[in-house]
Amino acid sequence: MRFCAELARTGCVKDACAAVGLTTTSAYRAYKRCSEFAAKWDEALESERPILMQAAFERAVNGVEVTYRQGRRTVTVRRYSDALLRFLIERGDGKKNARAQRWIKPADPEKTRQEILRKVAAVRAQRDRERREEALAFAERMRAEGWAP
Repeated sequence: MRFCAELARTGCVKDACAAVGLTTTSAYRAYKRCSEFAAKWDEALESERPILMQAAFERAVNGVEVTYRQGRRTVTVRRYSDALLRFLIERGDGKKNARAQRWIKPADPEKTRQEILRKVAAVRAQRDRERREEALAFAERMRAEGWAP
């Protein structure tokens, strides 16, 4: 099965389909209809999982550099993904945690809403701080170049 080999290599259904000349719709249809194909598909993705988990872990822990200001390198900030790290920790190894997942209580909608609002406020505050810093840096450059008092 060339598709499953490509899926194991890329870890991406869309890329695997493109490599073998199959539409994603056809691939998912075959997945639903043929249990043997579905098992091979799952096995292919499972073989790719450690690599994807490692990449996600590195992104969460080591962060990624983000450059601001119309593509010019003016301010470089390292961003870390606490949400991604939390997801990785909570998810763990799917096989080990499959039984435990049955006992996890669903999230309380009001608590979830409050948490989202808290995070949105934090993102807005961070964005406002960054904009103030950019404005101050711009004003300082204008003063240095003699364009502002």
